[in-house]
Amino acid sequence: MRFALPELIQLSRNVANRFAQPSAIGLFLGRDSVNLVQMEETDKYLRVRALAAIPMPNARVECIQHPQRLRDTIRRAKASHPFAGSKVVSSLSAQVVKISMMDYKRLRGQSDEQCLVAELRERMGADLDEMVVDFINLRQNESETEVGEALVAMAPKRDVVTYLEALTAAGLNVQSLDVGPNALARVVRHSGAQNWSDFPKLPNALVMNVGEHSSFLSVIWGRRLILDRPIQFSESRLVARLVAVLGMTDDLARHLLHHLEGPSGDILDTKHAVLEVLHPEIQSLQQEINKTLVYMASKTRGKSVDVIHLVGSATRYPSLLAGLEKALQVPIMPVNPIGMFAVRAADSMADPTLGMKSGIVMATGLALREFSERPAWI
Repeated sequence: MRFALPELIQLSRNVANRFAQPSAIGLFLGRDSVNLVQMEETDKYLRVRALAAIPMPNARVECIQHPQRLRDTIRRAKASHPFAGSKVVSSLSAQVVKISMMDYKRLRGQSDEQCLVAELRERMGADLDEMVVDFINLRQNESETEVGEALVAMAPKRDVVTYLEALTAAGLNVQSLDVGPNALARVVRHSGAQNWSDFPKLPNALVMNVGEHSSFLSVIWGRRLILDRPIQFSESRLVARLVAVLGMTDDLARHLLHHLEGPSGDILDTKHAVLEVLHPEIQSLQQEINKTLVYMASKTRGKSVDVIHLVGSATRYPSLLAGLEKALQVPIMPVNPIGMFAVRAADSMADPTLGMKSGIVMATGLALREFSERPAWI
């Protein structure tokens, strides 16, 4: 039997994929659920092998304090979804990791890492010994300048060790720990690979991650995360304003917000009232976005972002943010891994709205750590 060279290459890929070890599971412990995503390669494209968001109040604290509960939760997930192996990539809580931009002096004969550590040592003294530090150099093409700039992530060593010990006690093999903005950047890069006509060049994107009590704006410049900052905007603020202005209960306000796009008979009048009441909050959000865009323009010689991605709660009510797209003149797109990747047949009944959960997006970004970006397979 004879094969042409392309057929031999394809055959070797098929064999390699069939017998490859399963990739690490992305594990994100959220406020109210344990989120798991595992990716896999086929001979032609990348797809979701399995995903699950398992409800658990105060999941991060519960799983750290009681690793057996995490072990039992993952066992249940494997019983109903095709997860394989015990390798995981996880992340520390945003409350534990402090991310900031920092300037440092470049010194002749020393690496950027050495210069950055020296700057941190000068600022923090002996406290630095109790921290785990990682950084991303933001000026990779300006090695001759006297001042460097980095995005620095720091977490107390005791919190890192406690988290690793809890995952290990739950029977997991931790491959690496990451931070949330890095995970989001990874998902955005894969989205750009599939949707950006200039790939392998990738778009410059602003990511708006809206949470229950806090939100963050991150900038991914091509392949690099170069900014991550908290903003005074959250779902709880929106709910609190509805309660204060319309005199309704917290539960009713949250219901209205979550069902703003619903088809019920009185929805148009209700939607108009909600949008009017929440307009000041959206204006404040627009000001935060504009400040970020102006700052980025100052760092990139006047360039702006090509797209704004939505992650988390904001994906539930696009009409609330519809005016932003027109005002900013930048397309706004939700991030949904279930719509981005094919899903393995054994797990193909996944609810598409599951991919809109911030925890699932984060877990997907963690799971993608082992894979390079590629265009969509058709």
